[in-house]
Amino acid sequence: MSSSDKVRDFEEYFQQVAAKVKDISGLNLSSDKYDSVFTKSLRTTNLLNKQGSTSKQSHIAITGKSRDIFPYINIASYTDVDGDNAFKSFYVLKVKMTFYLSNFEYAKAPSVDIFAGKSSVDAGVSVKLSRPNNGPQIELGNTTQSDENSRVFRELFDEGDVLVLLKRKKQLHYDAFILRKDDVGDLPIDCIGMLKGKTVTTLVDEDSFEFSSQTGQDIPKAVTGGKNVIFYGAPGTGKSYGIKYLNFPHQKEL
Repeated sequence: MSSSDKVRDFEEYFQQVAAKVKDISGLNLSSDKYDSVFTKSLRTTNLLNKQGSTSKQSHIAITGKSRDIFPYINIASYTDVDGDNAFKSFYVLKVKMTFYLSNFEYAKAPSVDIFAGKSSVDAGVSVKLSRPNNGPQIELGNTTQSDENSRVFRELFDEGDVLVLLKRKKQLHYDAFILRKDDVGDLPIDCIGMLKGKTVTTLVDEDSFEFSSQTGQDIPKAVTGGKNVIFYGAPGTGKSYGIKYLNFPHQKEL
C-alpha cells in the first residue's frame, strides 16, 4: 500500500482536517457538506516551482485507493492492453475546484488578484488516468488542461507542503487548501477518508451536461427551481393552443 493509501474513517479524519483548516484559514467546515477528504504531501515532481529538478511533469500524481476520490475514464488500449500512447489524452475530465482567499493569505501568496474582492474563486481542474511503470495513477491539474486559477494555486506549494482536498457531497466539486509542512503538527497526512453507500452516490451522467458555445466544452447544466402555473378558462377558449403556439407570458415557467 502506497504512502497515499492510508484509509481512515471519514468522520474522524474530517474533523481532524477541518480543525486544521480552521486553525490556518479561519474557515468553519461541516461534515454534512462533504463525502470525501484527502491529504497529500507534495514531492518535488508534483510542483510547478521545481528547484533543482529536471522533471517536466506538470501534474500531481495520485496513486492507490486515493484515486477513487475522482472520476476517471479508463482507456484499456492505453492503460491495460498494449500501451498505445496515441490514446494517452483521448479523454480528459474536468472537475470544479474552489480556492479561498483566507488560505492564500495564510500561505503568503505573492498576489491575490484572482479573487477580485471575493472570498473564493473556482477553477476547472483536469483529471486523467495514466499508466506509468509503477502502476495506474491519476494525473491531477495538468497545466495545459486546467484553468489559470489552478496554476496560481499550485505555484504556492513548496516541497513537503500538503494538498488538502474535500469533495462536496454528491458533487464533482472540491474545496482545496494548502497546508504548510511546518504547520502539519500531529495531523495524519497522505490519507483518504470516504463516506460509502447508496446515500452518498455521486451521479455522473451525460444528460447532466450541455455544450457551451462560449467555452467549446461540456459544462454542468444549471439546476434551478421550477414553478407550477395553472391556466384556467372555459373549454374551447384556446388555453392549450396558446401555451403551445402563442408564447404566453407564463409559458417559460411551466
